[in-house]
Order: sequence, then C-alpha cells, then structure tokens
Amino acid sequence: MPSGPAYSSDSASAVATHTVPSLPLVALSFEPVPAVPVSKAQPDAPPFVANSSTPPAPVVTQPQVVLVKQFQPPKPYSGASSWKGYREYFERLATVNGWTPIKQKTEQLALALEGTASEVLRDLDTSQPQAYSLIWEALARRFGSLDGAREAMRRFDSRRQKDNETIPDFEQALRTLHREAWPPNSGMQL
Repeated sequence: MPSGPAYSSDSASAVATHTVPSLPLVALSFEPVPAVPVSKAQPDAPPFVANSSTPPAPVVTQPQVVLVKQFQPPKPYSGASSWKGYREYFERLATVNGWTPIKQKTEQLALALEGTASEVLRDLDTSQPQAYSLIWEALARRFGSLDGAREAMRRFDSRRQKDNETIPDFEQALRTLHREAWPPNSGMQL
C-alpha cells in the first residue's frame, strides 16, 4: 500500500479512496503487555474516514502554577491569656508574614488588641518609633503579675492532670508553667 496523504485501492467491484490525516508524533512505550486469550473474533470496524477540512485540534498547554503567599491575620488578644505567650505567637506570626519594619508590626499588634487589652493603647502614641516596645510594656504592666515567676512556681507545684486532659496536653501545660517559673536564661531547665 503506497503511503501519502491519499491512496486508492482497486478491488473487483469498487474503487475506494481513503484520506489519511497527518497525526502528531506519539511517544511509544515498549513495556511488555500481558497476554490475554481471545475467545471469539472481533467484528471488523468500518474504515476510518476523516474530513480533510477539519481544523487541527488546539494545542492545550498546562497553566503555570503561581504560589501566592497568604497573609495570616493575627488572632485577637483580649488579656484573658498570658501576654508572654501571645508575644511569642505574635513574633512568630510577624516573621511568617514578613512584617519586618517595626511600624508594620506596631500597626498589626494594635489591630489585634481587643477588649481590655486595647485600652492600653489609649495613653500611647502608636506613631512614635518606640511604640512597639511601649505597647508590650503596657501589656506587661496591665496583664503581668508583679511576681510572675513565684506565681508560676506555685501553679506548677499545684498543677494536676484534669479528667478530660490528655497526657500530651498535661505535659505541655507543665512545660509552659516551668518556662514561666524558671525562664531559660535563669540556668534551670526541665
């Protein structure tokens, strides 16, 4: 059979003309195919007839993947929990969000304060350069105890596992109290 875009075949009763479209190259895989026994012969399929006026299929390209860094808003702070714990959380969040200028950190911290914690902002000018450290100092005065280490030692000594508390949660609570009672720079570690 001659190759080319069209060929003709003579048979005893009819002449048929077939048009063969040009197909894109296909990568072949030479993996072994398991043998499947065939129990009955397959019927002959009708010959493939392609319309030469059909436009070629459009080329589909994969879109480029663009990663967008999601801004993580800070959880609000009302003073109900430890201000030191919130400060550690806020500093990690500032690093993740890329808040490098102190002004940006000051703005985000001021927005995160709510309730009684937001009252510390009334006497502060948040536009001054040292406002970030002044806010933390005001939170420490308002929500920190005068003898925080001694109070944490007392709570550590009296802390018992609650009925619905898992062992890992109880351990973490003890570690937190220990860190407050004996800060890392004091020389004693758990």
